[in-house]
Amino acid sequence: MSRTGLFFEEFPPTSTDSWIDAIETELKGRVSVDDLTWHPEPDLDVRPFYRREDVRTETHPQIRRRTRWLICDRIHLSPGMDLAPEVEVMKESGADAVELILPMTMDGDEIDLSALEGLNKPIFLFGEYASLELHIDSLIGCVSLPSVSLLYDPISRLFTDPSFEFSPILAATAKRLSTRNSDGTRVRLGSIDERPLARAGAGCIASSACLLSGLACWIRFLGGWGINASCVASELTFVVSVGTSLLPEIARLRALRHLAPQVVSAFGTRESDSIPVEIHAVTSETALPTYDIHTNLIRTTTQAFAAVLGGCDSLSIHPFDAVRGAEGSEQARRCARNIQLILRHESRLGDVEDPIAGSYYIEALTNQMIELIWSRFLKIENAGGLVEAIGQGIPQQWISEDRDRIRSETESGVRKIVGVTAYADARDRTRTIVSTIETGAFRAFDGIELFRSEVNSRLDTGETVPSVHLVGAGTPSEQSRGLTFASNFLACGGFPVTEAAPALDPDAVVQEALRANPSIIMVCGSPDAWKSKLEQFSENYRSAGGSAALLYATYGRLNNSDMESVTDRIVHAGSHLLETLESVLNIGPEDDEKSAEVVL
Repeated sequence: MSRTGLFFEEFPPTSTDSWIDAIETELKGRVSVDDLTWHPEPDLDVRPFYRREDVRTETHPQIRRRTRWLICDRIHLSPGMDLAPEVEVMKESGADAVELILPMTMDGDEIDLSALEGLNKPIFLFGEYASLELHIDSLIGCVSLPSVSLLYDPISRLFTDPSFEFSPILAATAKRLSTRNSDGTRVRLGSIDERPLARAGAGCIASSACLLSGLACWIRFLGGWGINASCVASELTFVVSVGTSLLPEIARLRALRHLAPQVVSAFGTRESDSIPVEIHAVTSETALPTYDIHTNLIRTTTQAFAAVLGGCDSLSIHPFDAVRGAEGSEQARRCARNIQLILRHESRLGDVEDPIAGSYYIEALTNQMIELIWSRFLKIENAGGLVEAIGQGIPQQWISEDRDRIRSETESGVRKIVGVTAYADARDRTRTIVSTIETGAFRAFDGIELFRSEVNSRLDTGETVPSVHLVGAGTPSEQSRGLTFASNFLACGGFPVTEAAPALDPDAVVQEALRANPSIIMVCGSPDAWKSKLEQFSENYRSAGGSAALLYATYGRLNNSDMESVTDRIVHAGSHLLETLESVLNIGPEDDEKSAEVVL
């Protein structure tokens, strides 16, 4: 359309600097545009707005193997189980494919898979290599299965077991590739699995770079058996763990589709651009907390939405209560399946190919992801490849840095986890927490959840837990904001809290506090003149005989110059969440003088 018609001349182009000036004027100096930039990872910048000039290259077309993604349901297998009832459910469930999860150890007993005959749906088989070998011939024998994908990555085992000998497994894969018969069943014989890295705490850039290096490793090894790079790439499935950072996850999946053919072409394959990358997306199990567990339904929906718009070929969703048991309850499994059915049939996400192509935001973020992932990939390759880089500790160092950063951001409260580090449900008295140590999967919010479970345990067993009474200070608006902030903050720790009724009469406030007889009183209000407000309440309360420890809580963020030597008597928006909660737990009525030492 011409820019000279339909009143376009009335709206001349506006420069980016003019936009920034207008935005900062609207913000009235509270923050700058740079302050609004989000950094999901240290080198990744997500700005508050994008323009055409931010897209430096052409858009990145998605090459899906299928018109729509495959909706996967999962079955956890066990020795001696009757698979037939599960298969009957799968036939009518609306799922397109089935994940079969083999047990970690089989003790030589093969599970009867004959019930899969007639299912007529693709199969994704997870498990240890010995278990896969035990069952692959049975699956191939089910002639009605359109495809079978073995989702096992021997190379990724090096991250958990550096001495693991993966060469015999790759050799067996190469032998099967070179000798298998054409039996009508399409078998993909390996995968490049990101989940061990995600479970270790890796960020999306480091884990994506390792995925690409894993592809290069497979190509090198199988190339020694005379299998070309294109054939290797077409035999592998990328297993990607998708988190809740919606748009960065979309951009990352698009970046992987762009970069994988470049890896293949580096081995002299001309047709690499036409090789579609098979991406099997799995929602991240490390993103699912135990508290306020139904919020995980929203998390897995966000993860699924990112995976589909990012162009995954197949998708499996963890049940919302999987953190309490790998299989999840029957209701949670049904909800997980229905999330995908709603995205397909009601949201109709599969009706348009790559609907977000051309978005300035997505294209600019995809370009940035491509540069960052490729840079890390080259560092691995310059070290001699993934195996050698692991031997030198290069990716482990990246994972350690990511893990420490994410844990620090979570425990401080900077990274918001709804129901855990923000907007917690104080009524949730869960005591059993599945921790990183128990599962082996990194959970950044372990510290908060374990602390809260300890508080709940003390409450249930009658042990001492400080009770907190909240009173407002200042105008009604300031009181409301302050009380809401303090209530939300303390709910993250599971503390029993009472709240004063709104009142302007200081004597009434003091009398209500005396009746509550708490261990701690938090005076809640604005950050302005907070010290005088606290001292005024303290004078009235102490003169009336009150003995509780006194603190001030404000929704504002204070710096050191605002607090100086009295930082310890205030809880504010910049307070370290876990450290402050731990300090509150140790305050009692006799600790008013000590409160200046323990609350950060």
